[in-house]
Amino acid sequence: MRFAVTRTSSYLDDETPPCDGAAKGTLPRWDVRTFKSFEEHDAKLTPPWLSRGTDHQVITGPRGGATGIKRRMEDGTAWFVDIDSLEALVAFHDKHGDLVLTEAFGNNGHPCLEIYDDYRE
Repeated sequence: MRFAVTRTSSYLDDETPPCDGAAKGTLPRWDVRTFKSFEEHDAKLTPPWLSRGTDHQVITGPRGGATGIKRRMEDGTAWFVDIDSLEALVAFHDKHGDLVLTEAFGNNGHPCLEIYDDYRE
């Protein structure tokens, strides 16, 4: 499985790999809001929702109702590692210390491992 990977102590440093073996790659970026429709967004905010991004979608919940809207923005870059088993994940943890499993910033749904080597909040 491909994980985006970051390091807490160098969170804003996009040029330095967060760990050995990390490779830089492209990460789709999504803008997600809790408005139930494009029109609801446009009634409260500018510019109009459809004026930016591509692949505009209404997000539906498990019962079929709208839960939000999203649009694809310009792709970004991130560091990635491939971890193909639970044993490999444990070995990654043993090598790098505490990990936080979350979603990659700006990409709902893509898993990210943060090497938690410093305080943040």
